[in-house]
Amino acid sequence: HGDRVRYVHLKDVRADELARVRTTDIGMSEAWKRGVFCPLGEGVVDFPGVVESLRARDYDGWLIVEQDVVPDERGRLEPEPFASARRSRAYLREKVGL
Repeated sequence: HGDRVRYVHLKDVRADELARVRTTDIGMSEAWKRGVFCPLGEGVVDFPGVVESLRARDYDGWLIVEQDVVPDERGRLEPEPFASARRSRAYLREKVGL
């Protein structure tokens, strides 16, 4: 069904934190604080494989990268959004060829 894909949303996840979310009663806000979602390449998603699949289907649409961040008790965002975006961009360039 690759011909039906119009855009792609890229997001990485840490397996250990995801397992904790699935086996406990913590909510999404707490999961975000614990860093369940991480910059691309720091989790378990096989982005080279995803992109290879897209290329095999001649996908030429948007790739949207998302990084969830939650303010800490002092209002600081962790991971810092621009630093996280730079890490994800570097990963896509260096490891995925985008």
